Amino acid sequence: MNYSYHKFKKEDSSDVLKIFLKFQEQTKIETFSNLTNGQSPGFTEIYLREELRKMIKESETYVGVCDGEIFGFACFAESKIRKDALDLLIVCKKPNKRFNLKMKYLLLDIFKEAKIESNKSLILASLGPRSKFNSYKNFVIRVFKAKIIRKNELKRTIIQFND
Repeated sequence: MNYSYHKFKKEDSSDVLKIFLKFQEQTKIETFSNLTNGQSPGFTEIYLREELRKMIKESETYVGVCDGEIFGFACFAESKIRKDALDLLIVCKKPNKRFNLKMKYLLLDIFKEAKIESNKSLILASLGPRSKFNSYKNFVIRVFKAKIIRKNELKRTIIQFND
């Protein structure tokens, strides 16, 4: 399997949206699910499409590719926490695509490029409530050797990724 990445291009939009919709359906990220709970599938799709469009517009987005097929994406923005950092806004992958070491190292390569391009030295993430939150948080800390910096007033866990 050949893994690679590139910066988001307009022609990636359809695949990225499909991944985002499926990912949200399974993980139920609270930021989005609070407003979509009990809503019609049509409303949910329109709302999530607009949220994704705004996120991509306001961030640097990288797309992960395996054997020519998009399997995931990551969005980075200027940090709201530290001036020398980027905030990792979201990382999504196709739910049926099992996470593996090649994906880990691809994401770490994306981290390096994002830091170089932005002239920042750190990658931070604000992990918010979602389904199976504790197992997700423990997975991120274990696999990426990330460290918890603090919890903020919105019950979000702020972590720092190490290279």
